[in-house]
Amino acid sequence: MKQGNKRIAGICTLFVLTLASAAVCAWAVTRYVGESRGRYALYAIGLAALIYIIIEAVNSARFIKHKAKKVGGSRESAAAALVLMNENAEEVGFWDLRGRAGLVIGRGGDDIQPDIDLSGTEYFSAVSAEHAVLNYASGNWYLADVGSKNGTALSRGESGQKMLLAPGDPVPIRPGDTIYIAEETILSVR
Repeated sequence: MKQGNKRIAGICTLFVLTLASAAVCAWAVTRYVGESRGRYALYAIGLAALIYIIIEAVNSARFIKHKAKKVGGSRESAAAALVLMNENAEEVGFWDLRGRAGLVIGRGGDDIQPDIDLSGTEYFSAVSAEHAVLNYASGNWYLADVGSKNGTALSRGESGQKMLLAPGDPVPIRPGDTIYIAEETILSVR
């Protein structure tokens, strides 16, 4: 059963249990206090249950809409930034990816200015002028090595397994992944 359907089934079950509880409470009040008060107690409990169900239905609609948005590959679920990390795992650089369609990662020089310039890093000499590219398509960011001298690798956040990218073969990146430019320069995907 899908997550949204489970939530709706849970709300319906809760509604039935609430009404059953209201009926038992009304019966008890009617039996021990009097019929008119029992009727009012039933109305009050039923109204409270109805208000609760309406609130839960609205929240479920928001939940289902949010899940559909995520599954559709919106920019909210895509990587939003790259963070340059030093050897002490400290953040030393930041690049916002939002609103961009493509970026070149490399080492700047006289005639080349990459979008993500790693010329100020400790291992800049191992970074090619045009080392790798990032492209946004179909709701995801894709990383590809462009035939760099020292290669590009990617480590998945959940597994930590490092894979070397084949030149020209784009691979999707997600928040939590780590990009290795020439094995030494580390970009954290956020």
